[in-house]
Parts: sequence; structure tokens; C-alpha cells
Amino acid sequence: MLSYLLQENIFIKMHKKLKNNFKKRIAFFVVLILLATEFNEAFAQTADFQFSASIGHLPLPLQKILKESVSKEFTFEGSDVLEFKIGEIKSKIQSALEAQGYYSAELGYEIDFAKNKTHVIFKLNSGKAVIIDKIRLEKSLRTNFKYYKLSISPGDRLLAEKVLNEARSIADQIEIENCFPQIKISHQAIIDFNTLRADLVFKIEEQPQVIFGPIIYEGSNSVEFQYVHRNIPWNEGECFKVSKVNDFRKKLRQDSLFSQSDIYFDIKEISNNRLPIHVKVTDNLHRTIKIGVGYESDDGPGLYGNWEHENYFGQGENLEVSAKVSPINQYIKLNYLDPYFHKKKLKLAHEADFNIIDSDQYESMSFNAQSKIIHQFSNFWHFQYGLGYRLSNVKDKGDDEAFGFFYVPLTINYDSRDNILDPHEGMYFNLLLSPYFDTLSHADIFLKTRLDHNYYLSFAKNAFTVLASRISLGSILGGAFNRIPADLRYYAGGGMSVRGYEFQSLGEREDGESIGGRSLVECSFEMRQKITDQYGFVIFMDGGNVYRSEKIDFSDSLRWSSGLGIRYYSPFGPIRFDVGIPLNKREGIDDGYQIYFSIGQSF
Repeated sequence: MLSYLLQENIFIKMHKKLKNNFKKRIAFFVVLILLATEFNEAFAQTADFQFSASIGHLPLPLQKILKESVSKEFTFEGSDVLEFKIGEIKSKIQSALEAQGYYSAELGYEIDFAKNKTHVIFKLNSGKAVIIDKIRLEKSLRTNFKYYKLSISPGDRLLAEKVLNEARSIADQIEIENCFPQIKISHQAIIDFNTLRADLVFKIEEQPQVIFGPIIYEGSNSVEFQYVHRNIPWNEGECFKVSKVNDFRKKLRQDSLFSQSDIYFDIKEISNNRLPIHVKVTDNLHRTIKIGVGYESDDGPGLYGNWEHENYFGQGENLEVSAKVSPINQYIKLNYLDPYFHKKKLKLAHEADFNIIDSDQYESMSFNAQSKIIHQFSNFWHFQYGLGYRLSNVKDKGDDEAFGFFYVPLTINYDSRDNILDPHEGMYFNLLLSPYFDTLSHADIFLKTRLDHNYYLSFAKNAFTVLASRISLGSILGGAFNRIPADLRYYAGGGMSVRGYEFQSLGEREDGESIGGRSLVECSFEMRQKITDQYGFVIFMDGGNVYRSEKIDFSDSLRWSSGLGIRYYSPFGPIRFDVGIPLNKREGIDDGYQIYFSIGQSF
């Protein structure tokens, strides 16, 4: 106030002196602006908030909330802004106190206008917490509800979180024993502030008992109702359960066949105790075409193509055709998946491919076909079994032989990755056991096994930093090494194996070329770091080798490599550019580095 009076006196005196003088008027306005600036700065202050008394006797959750409420400094101009901020903090503290049962708490404050900082000191008298005296449940005669042990009881402190949890538990129990289209439970705490005791009342709203009525399906022009009906977790005429409707709604929204879906009902449509359910969907695009290019210094340029139809016959059948053309490898593959075979959790898959490999190690031309049943135990676990036939012609070290194998693939798979092309979190586990029986009497019977395990860990919600690791182990049991076709042996090295070494170049060598192995070990470690939403880099280390024996021979140590990669995160997946450098370079065999360019992460 003193500062303000001084400024006002100066203003009057200067106004009289400069009344008829133009130059002095200009000086007057300059001084006036400077004084106004000084006046505003005098009132722009910083406030901090604190408690004057210890809060250590209060429950730990409440202590944390109270400390967080007063921990930040606040810059303000004008007392009204400060008062508003204090009121906001008081309201937050009061709500926190009541949530912990302190309904009679007294909260005041004092303001200390210090020279450099304003101090707001809250004075808290929490008093005693309100104790539950009685618990009562009110329900209609039409509500079936057996008494069960509550998680709260008379004598407990009145805690908002426990009361809400109890209301949800009662709702779950109500749904088990009733057929309500909606479950509405209200609660009220009647507090006697003289005794700090409370009567807690839960009230169940009266409703009619109904059963599931017919399904009204609308919106889709291509997906048949039979496909949707297979996923419905109830039958018409069953006791109505809201949880079943919610589960079905969640599952349908995750279905890639639909861009939008809505499951709803209206209690006004109840007829003869039947409640119809409306299923309204909007079709997604079912056909996709993908074309990609890649480059690996050991394989040269490559062209990739993929065509996919997710609803080929109208009931979610998936048909996919893919192809690749590169100097070493050319193939075309056909995959067909029936998502509902015999039972809801069984899938039937048919696969066929024609494959040509022209590498330094061998030349082969093969046709492969297999059918398998996929049993889905949960969202992540799958078990697959089937029967396949593989016909091939292999040229290895001058020998040209034809092979025909029946094989029985058995696979246990766990996959919780959040994104197949660019995983941020989750795990991938795959165990393959496949016995081979030759029909042309050229090869021995053998069992091919392989274990793959990948793990991904994200260090932030935006997944800007991801650690990724993988390990692969393989072994071919039974049969002599020379009687196992070259294109069925294990090989290591290359862009999807051990980067930095040429394609299939690791392991024992004859006549200057790798001959493959009966056992395999590979491992990779990557740190994937995004710089922006579209660009990032990768630091990696790979290791691996193949061995002639069916057991991994660690006397021949792993070949290690390291490198750096750049990532561009496009709308259809990450585009990678990696440079791998061999750390165990073999003279006359390995180059100083290898380059890889393709779509998708390396694993």
C-alpha cells in the first residue's frame, strides 16, 4: 500500500509540472511506464505451500497425497489468484481426507508475505477417522441374493476405495444369481458427527429378470452372420448376463474384419421376458496388397510381394499369396486358414510353396505342402500338429539327388508381442519337433528340432527405448550327416541370422564353402532407440554358429558381430538399414562389413 501511495503522489506532482510542456509530457509518459512496470513486478511473486504440523500419524496413502498437494511452487500476480489457488489445494486435501475417513478434519491456513517469497502454511487438525457402525443391504423381493462374507465389517475405518470395491463385489454376486439387464447399486454413508460412527447402506435397484432374446444383425454386406454367431458367448433363452455382452463387445471390437462395431440393447424392447441384442458392424477392407524391396550385400537386391484376403468365403477365411525374387532365393507361397474348424478353438491351415535356392553351399528346387490343426489354449498359447510332404531336388558338391519326405510338424507356440513387425513389449516362444520319413530310400529317418525365444522390454510408455533379445537352438537327431539333404541342414549367417557374416557362411567348410550342420545356436541383442516418432537407431550384437554333430560343440566358439542400424518408422512398418561388422573375421572368407536393407525389424 505504501508503494502505491508513493506512486500516486509522484503522479500528481509530475502532472502539474508538465501541464503545458510538450517535451516534458513525453518524459512524463516514459516515467509513468517505468513506474507501472515496477508496480507490476512488485506484485509478481512466488508462493510455496507447506504444513505447520506433522502429518506422520496419518495413513501412508494420505501422507503421500498431502505432501504432493503442497510440494510445488506457484507464481501469481494479485491476491485473488493466490486465494483461488489456495482454495483449489484445500479442496483437494479435503477430498483426500474424506476418502481416508477423516470427515471432521479442520483445515486452515496463514499467509506470510516474505520479501522474496510468499509462504502459505496450512494448519491441519485431522481429528479422528469415522468408523463403520452398521452395514445394511436393501434389495427388492425379486432380487436373488445370498449373504456372503463382506470385505469390510463394522469397526473398520470408512474408506471410500473399500466401499467402492465392496459395491463392485456385490454387483458381481448379484449378476451370478440374477438375470438383470443392468446392475445398479448405490451406497450411502450416514455419519453421526458426535460419535464419528457411520451406517453404511447398499441399495440394489429393482429390475425385471430377463433372458437373452434373438440377435439382430445389421451393417455387414460381406461377413456372414454365422461368423459372428460363432463368437457369441451365450445361447438364446439363457439367463441374461451383462458381463457376457461386455465380453462379446470387446472381442468384436478387436476383430480385424470390422472397422467399427457396436453391441447394444434397449430394455424397452423386453417382450415375454426376452431382451433382443443388436449387433451392428461396419466392414473393414478385406483385401491388401504389399510390395517391398530390400538389399543385402550377401544376397543382392530383393523384391517382395504379398496379396491377402481376410474374408475369402464370407466367414473369416484367410487366403494369402506371397513371393520373393532375389539372386539367391526365389519362392511363391500359398497359405489358407479356416478360423473355425470343428470347434471354436480349432483352426485349420493349409500351406504350399515352391522354392528355388541357388547359393554357394548348394542348389535346390523344392515343393512343399502341409495341413495342420491349430489349437488355441488362450490368447497367447497355441499347439499345432499336422502332416506334410516335401519333394526336392538338391545339387550338393556335384551330386544331384531327389528326395521325398513325409513329415509330421508338432509346434508349441507362445506369442504375446504387441506388434509383429515392430515389437515393443512381450515374448515369443516357439518349439518345433518334426520327424522326417524319406519315401525315395535316399535318406535316413531323422528328427529336426528347433527352439526360438525372443523377449522385448520397453522403458517408457511411448516405447522410445526398447531392449530386444533372441536365442535360437536347433538339433537334427538321428541319421548320418551325409544322408541329410543339404537344404534341410542348419545354416547361420546373414541379415536374419548373424549379421556381418555372409549368407549361410558359418560352420564347417569344405572346398571353401560351408556345408551346414546338424546343430545350431544363434543369439542377438539390440537396443532400439527412437529419436522422433519417425526416426531412430539400433545398436546390436549377434552371435552364432552351426556344428556337424547333433550336439552343440562349444569347442568351436561362436562367431560374433556388432553393428549399427537406422530406422524409419513408416505407416506400414519400420524400414531398417543395418551395417554389421564381423568381430571374429576369418581371413580370405569374411568381408569387413555387410549391409542390410528391408522392411521390419530383424527379429
